[in-house]
Amino acid sequence: MVDVFKTAPLQLTPSEYRHLYAMVGTPYGWFDRTPWTDQQLGGYLARPGLYLWGSYWTDVLCGYVELKAEAGASGQIIYLGLFPGYEGRGMGKHLLSLAIQSAWDLGCLQVRVSTLSTDGLYALSNYLRRGFRVERQVHKH
Repeated sequence: MVDVFKTAPLQLTPSEYRHLYAMVGTPYGWFDRTPWTDQQLGGYLARPGLYLWGSYWTDVLCGYVELKAEAGASGQIIYLGLFPGYEGRGMGKHLLSLAIQSAWDLGCLQVRVSTLSTDGLYALSNYLRRGFRVERQVHKH
């Protein structure tokens, strides 16, 4: 059996989004969306210009990328990550490339992404390899 990965657009309920966000983000300290209510999440997910794609390994959802994009404006990769145990298989670079190309296709003038030192081991190198550059660094004590 050959393991393969693919991506597909996601349309999630607030509960499904919350689960995906926790599965991907908890190991990296993503907590800013945790207190959002179902109503807040539902409103956010219904916003025009918000795009979500899931990453699948042999038909099992194992990560996602979230893009905010609008023609004539900056695109922002809001979240990108994989479930624990799925790192290092090339899915992150594929998700990132998909989000970047989608932002350009949607007419974005530039594409931005932010990362933290607590994010995945390959996050920064993935961004740099796809043409991003470090704009600024913030050090918190």
